[in-house]
Amino acid sequence: MDEHDYSLIIGYLESSITDKDVHYLLHKVQNDSEFAERFNEVAEIWNAGKINHDLPRAKHALKRLHQRIEAVEIKTNTKKVINKKLAWLSAAAAILFLCLLFFHTEFNKTTTLTYIEKHTGAGQKMNITLPDGSLVVLNTLSTLKIPSNYGIRNRELQLKGEAWFEVEKNPQKPFIVHTGHIQTLVLGTKFNISGYPDDEMAKVSLVEGKVQVDIDNDTRKRQILKPGDQLIYTKKDSTSAITTFIKDDAAGWKDNLLTLNYESWPEAAKKISRWYNVKVELKSTALTDCKLKGSFASMSLTQVLRQLSYISGISWEIQGKTVYITGKCN
Repeated sequence: MDEHDYSLIIGYLESSITDKDVHYLLHKVQNDSEFAERFNEVAEIWNAGKINHDLPRAKHALKRLHQRIEAVEIKTNTKKVINKKLAWLSAAAAILFLCLLFFHTEFNKTTTLTYIEKHTGAGQKMNITLPDGSLVVLNTLSTLKIPSNYGIRNRELQLKGEAWFEVEKNPQKPFIVHTGHIQTLVLGTKFNISGYPDDEMAKVSLVEGKVQVDIDNDTRKRQILKPGDQLIYTKKDSTSAITTFIKDDAAGWKDNLLTLNYESWPEAAKKISRWYNVKVELKSTALTDCKLKGSFASMSLTQVLRQLSYISGISWEIQGKTVYITGKCN
């Protein structure tokens, strides 16, 4: 790996290179296994030190990189005269590590992290204006954690549940949302994240701008979304796919629009439960494979259940705070 490629990797990790350079790097990672290993080693040092503030992990990654370089020197009998490219990479990695060491030291010296937590109950929504003017609309049964150092070096948030984001542009301070296994990085945009812990899938839906989505801190799984793209992450097998979406299906909830977009009854039951603060029990296994499509604007629970009975032929009964659904697919 030469100096040009190394510079591109750092630019990629900082999200400061062009789409053309991104495609070049991804193509090389996919087609050059040795380059892919170097790429991942550099990315691990970077992510461990700068994003996760995990200095031991960064040290371990750097140690492995130097061991690999020493192994190549011995194999090629160049123990005294180090290959120029390997020497440059070793020095560059060390410099990168020292920068991250400084960052880590300063971070821990000047910042004692505390969090402001915003919670919503069942059926509740909340508008939150962040210190930089960015807007977050928090959906029902969701939690947003805002660190005390928000906006100092970057803008990082932790989300459990679902939220709509309208981000003020600031190229010097990336906006990062951590949701389970997904990390979404943007500069300025409008997007929706759905990441409830008990859902089978997590979704990132982009309306405006451009976002970068990382999964499991693995740069090989990184996806760049353009407006109209929706990334769907399946938790069971840790896979992701990009599809298109209709804005109301992903973010209509913030305008009090309950949408079901070919969702199964088990998925719909979770959504109805969160929306109306009730427990939904499916009394028939025949409902499991039903797919439901519909939009319900500012409707009561009873109105929604009536509409669903017309759509899918189910029967329903409300007893206290529990809704019982019976029937089968039409």
